[in-house]
Amino acid sequence: MRVPEYIEAKRVFLRPIEPKDSADLFSHGFSKLEVMRYLEWRPHGSLEQTKEMIRNWALDWSRGRCFMYTIVNKADGAIAGCSCLEPSKGCRMELGGLITKPFWGRGYGREAWRALIDAAFTLDDIYSVWAVCDVDNRRSRKALESIGMKCEAVLRRYVIRPNISPTPRDVFYFSIVK
Repeated sequence: MRVPEYIEAKRVFLRPIEPKDSADLFSHGFSKLEVMRYLEWRPHGSLEQTKEMIRNWALDWSRGRCFMYTIVNKADGAIAGCSCLEPSKGCRMELGGLITKPFWGRGYGREAWRALIDAAFTLDDIYSVWAVCDVDNRRSRKALESIGMKCEAVLRRYVIRPNISPTPRDVFYFSIVK
């Protein structure tokens, strides 16, 4: 599967995540409990941990497993977060990611995610994009709805969010179709 390596939107562009992004993502995102609250892993305790994750994502990209992008603010080159498209079941892709705290509430996530959906739909064999968000994550739910994704279900006890609870949590399942 060949996804675009560079995706441009009005205020951001997305490019494959690189090791040079580690320090910014660590200091403004991956090390912050508030940013990592609704994710499936704990905040990183060291920059090396973030570097290792980014190396693994680069390997996943080369193998066509997961396409992790860095979200870059066009105005100043600051890293606003990261987001991925991950192939699943042949005809669909999962959308995921995070926005660093300095960019919260300013629409950068919505803009990046909409651009990723549009890019996914340029692929002939992709017919839907889906995402999940924790039932308590109001910001993500609002963002997903605002880009045209529809909440189709509540998946009960779907995923462990270790920053909230050691037991699986319910999530909203969103999708959008071509």
